[in-house]
Amino acid sequence: GQFDSVRAVRAAVAWFAKNEIGVRRRQATRFTAILCANPDGLMVGLGAANGAGGRVDRGYPPKGPAYLSPTAPEAAYLWRWLGMRAPDVVIDVRAGEKLRVSMLGEVAAESEPSATRATVWPDFARRLGATTDGLEADDLVAALPRSAVGGVGTIPAVRIETPMERAGESLE
Repeated sequence: GQFDSVRAVRAAVAWFAKNEIGVRRRQATRFTAILCANPDGLMVGLGAANGAGGRVDRGYPPKGPAYLSPTAPEAAYLWRWLGMRAPDVVIDVRAGEKLRVSMLGEVAAESEPSATRATVWPDFARRLGATTDGLEADDLVAALPRSAVGGVGTIPAVRIETPMERAGESLE
C-alpha cells in the first residue's frame, strides 16, 4: 500500500494499452491489474501493514479457514481471487529507486521451463536479470509458483521494482 506503487501499476497498465510491444503481449495474455491489494494500509500510510496487525506482502499461502484471519484478510482474499482467475502470470509491480526483478530461484534458474508452465514471462524475467533478492519464503511472488493456488495449480510470478519514470518501459 504505497501511492508510488499504485502509480507504477497505472503506468504499466497504460504501457500495455498504448505501447506496440505491450499491445502484442496483451493479445497473447489475459491482463488484469490490481492497483492496490492493501487499500486500508494505503489510506493510513502503513505501507505493507494493514492496520489490523497483519501484512499483505507476506503470509502466503494463507493458513487456516479462508477469510477468517483477524490480522490479514487481504492475503486470503487475494490468494483465492488469483486461484479463481487462474492468470498466466502474476507481475507484482512496485515503485523502487532502481530496476530490480525478482522471482523464485528454481524458476529463475530453469534452463528448460516445464511445458505446463507459461514460459514467456519467466524467460522475460531472466532476460532482465531476475534474482531471488528480496524474496522471503512466504512472499506472494515466491509462493505462487510453489503452492497450488486455491487447489487449482501453480502460477509463475515476477516482481518488478522500478523507478516511476520507467514503470511501463520496464516491461519491454
